Amino acid sequence: AVRRVWYNGALYNEGVVFGGHSWKPFGISYQSMVPKKSQVLNLITPTCISASHVAYGAVRIEWTFMSLGEAAGIAASIAAGSDLPVQDVDYKMLAQKLKANGAVLELPPSMHAIPATMPAFNLRAGLPNFFKKVKDNKKVRVGFIGGSITKADEEYRRQTLQLLKTRFTKASFEQVVAGIAGTDADLGVFRVQDQLIRKKPDLVFIEFAVNGGHAKGVEGIIRKIWEKLPNTDICLIYAVTAAQVRNYTLGEIPEHITVLEKIAQHYGIPSIHLGFHISSLIQAGKMLPVLLKGDHSGLPAFTKDGTHPTAKGGDQYGKTIDQAFSKWVNEKGQHTNLRLKAPYDPDNWQDAVAVSPGDIKDKSGWKPIKIPQSFDYIGKGKWVDTLYATEHTQSYIRFAFEGTELGIFDIGGPEVGQLKIIIDGNSMKFNRFNKYCNNRYRGQYFLTNLTPGRHIVELKVDADMPDKRQILGNNQLTDIDKNPEKYNHRFIYLGKILIRGELR
Repeated sequence: AVRRVWYNGALYNEGVVFGGHSWKPFGISYQSMVPKKSQVLNLITPTCISASHVAYGAVRIEWTFMSLGEAAGIAASIAAGSDLPVQDVDYKMLAQKLKANGAVLELPPSMHAIPATMPAFNLRAGLPNFFKKVKDNKKVRVGFIGGSITKADEEYRRQTLQLLKTRFTKASFEQVVAGIAGTDADLGVFRVQDQLIRKKPDLVFIEFAVNGGHAKGVEGIIRKIWEKLPNTDICLIYAVTAAQVRNYTLGEIPEHITVLEKIAQHYGIPSIHLGFHISSLIQAGKMLPVLLKGDHSGLPAFTKDGTHPTAKGGDQYGKTIDQAFSKWVNEKGQHTNLRLKAPYDPDNWQDAVAVSPGDIKDKSGWKPIKIPQSFDYIGKGKWVDTLYATEHTQSYIRFAFEGTELGIFDIGGPEVGQLKIIIDGNSMKFNRFNKYCNNRYRGQYFLTNLTPGRHIVELKVDADMPDKRQILGNNQLTDIDKNPEKYNHRFIYLGKILIRGELR
């Protein structure tokens, strides 16, 4: 990593230290081991080579130093034996001696080329119902489910819908948006029924590759959609972070996306890798990876913060999706009516259920409330129809369920405290105040894994108050100092109870 940056209340590493299956060997020039001829004639260094910070970070490993040390020793013997400046050592002679000792000086061609077997678009069984509707000039309802990238208007969704309208001019389009910032596929499977399925979309884009594209959740979303809407077409789209663009540059798919591709292959679902096109633009010097203050290059930036596309980045995402549809419109795919086949993973989350607190009969002290900030997923007819709240430790919600996971979806804010959950007589505390609660409200959730079986559950407010000043940190104390009473509460704003299984 080059440096650590404080941005928008969080720390980020600029650069990567270790990790990833995309790492490749690279050559190290002999010229980097010797100084300029005008400086000194008899110095070779295997450990202090001329390199950038990033390059040296990759070189400074024991076995690389050993290889460089071997090269330095052989070069020194050639220079001394021929009475030459080290800069005049015949590299061909040096390379010949190194190869005779088994050194690897070049990569095989297969390690340079981007594999031809990695298409950016995968049609598979196709989108037969979507293309039939646009061909018949009918109304098409397009659903989008994902995290913050889907929730935002300009990060791919608006551009995609507009490009579909431009390409299929005789059909009419409307959108159904199911995006909640800061959430992933594991929460998506709990909300897909109310936010998407009941509105009967003809085509659904699933975008969770950046915000926790957990395979069990994604498969659960797919199976829930086809359980109720077998004629709805589904397309997986893989957004990328600025760091993940490197994978595509090297002709590789990020590891978590390879798992999603296996699920797509299993069900015959089309998929689009948005990273290929972005990678080509960055490689060609036509786009910056991240928006930088003070940049005067005139180049557009792909992301605002390394994750969320700028409007220009969203335009390129939309362009990639449009390119896929322009190719697919003339291809039939391999459509099969057996969409809801045996699961890829039997432990997928198709059994996920989100329960409104209002539907639990055994409760006391929890009241319907409105909070100062509005949310597009809270309100009558929305995913969370009513928000329930209490700050009294005597309040409770009790229920039983048969299953394997338990959690809640709630709203974090200045007034929130800790939730106590008693499961089968065992008590656990979950702090619902975090650094994002600085004078703002935000949807959040958690899940906890349980042994399969029947469980007795009680939800209560914990008497202990979290140390909110310490959680906010020294740079976020302005509002709590100005309005201490606002923070001096332990409310729980409960939207949904999340279970994998069934209420009993």
